[in-house]
Amino acid sequence: MIAFFEPLINPIFLPVLTAALFASVVGGVMGSFVVIRRMSSLAGSISHALLGGLGICLWAERVMGYFCPPIIGALLAALLAAFIITYLKHHHKEREDAAISAVWSIGMAIGLVFISKTPGYNVELLNYLVGNILWSSPEDVVGLLILATLICLFIAALFQPLVALAFDEEQAKLQGIPTEKLDYALTALVAVTVVILMSVVGAILVIAMLTLPAMTAALISRRFSSMILISIGCSIVAFLVGFLSSYHLDWPLGATTSLSSALLYGIALTLHSKAV
Repeated sequence: MIAFFEPLINPIFLPVLTAALFASVVGGVMGSFVVIRRMSSLAGSISHALLGGLGICLWAERVMGYFCPPIIGALLAALLAAFIITYLKHHHKEREDAAISAVWSIGMAIGLVFISKTPGYNVELLNYLVGNILWSSPEDVVGLLILATLICLFIAALFQPLVALAFDEEQAKLQGIPTEKLDYALTALVAVTVVILMSVVGAILVIAMLTLPAMTAALISRRFSSMILISIGCSIVAFLVGFLSSYHLDWPLGATTSLSSALLYGIALTLHSKAV
């Protein structure tokens, strides 16, 4: 039994475990806002649109020889996608669904074009798509910790206005809250969170890790504050179970973590159904 948990105390894995746990905390917090505000399709669009930034940076590094970290390209593409969707939402509301779909497909198309022009089989790209934080460099880990800390500080500073926006935007506007600016900020935070979680579970599976813990928490809690705490706990448990399972079973880390999160949701849903 002790041998099963040995990877958790192995010094080699300590930096990436720390970064992944920070990412789980951020995912739990932001996932609660995504679920309550029904932003999962928007987050899905961002998670696929960032492939454009990844593809451009990989091409620039491998073909042109420029220093262009793919994680930076993903972050810029995610923020651009978030801005475009939020702008169209507030100024051309009837086109919001179309904008989400368009950003989703265009971002992927741009990424695939540049990836096709990048020679060789790209293991690095595969890690970004399916997730493998163990592959991350020390600089990537530090970057994840910084981004996660900044998001937590921002959420703490604007918690009440963000909660008001998430539950009832019209009522928040009547209270004098600058809802449009706050919506831009919230969407940008979702974009950054998607990039952070991408390093853990990959761009393809990031929505599962962003929504399933929060959906699990929503079945258990009755207050938003407790929902966030439970969502964080579920995210951390899902990662730890996924990490240990992938280590011993030799499964992909991102897929195993997402399956662990789905398992937790399934258990909570079953217990909730019986209670009702």
